[in-house]
Amino acid sequence: MIVAGAEAVDFRSAVAALAARGHRRLLSEGGPHLLGELTGAGLIDELCVTVSPVMVGPGPNRIIARRGRDDAAAAGDGLPLRLGHVLEDGGFLFCRYTVDPAGNRPSPP
Repeated sequence: MIVAGAEAVDFRSAVAALAARGHRRLLSEGGPHLLGELTGAGLIDELCVTVSPVMVGPGPNRIIARRGRDDAAAAGDGLPLRLGHVLEDGGFLFCRYTVDPAGNRPSPP
């Protein structure tokens, strides 16, 4: 068992404890709050996203949320990514992005 944090999960401590046990590759699945916590802790190095060929809405939700912050994005929010590859199946797109270590933000086409 790993205990990382007293009242909330300390993700950096949890990842360090797992690495100390030989777990060098970790896969996390969760919602916007978990992704926000991991991103905020600097623990994301790639992101896999599935794009569905179905339009849904309405809703202001984003892929990342952080507890205790309002929904407005602050200047500098976001994590620059590079597209690694895309697979298509039946109109679904399976995208794999890696974090751009140089922090370069892509320009829109």
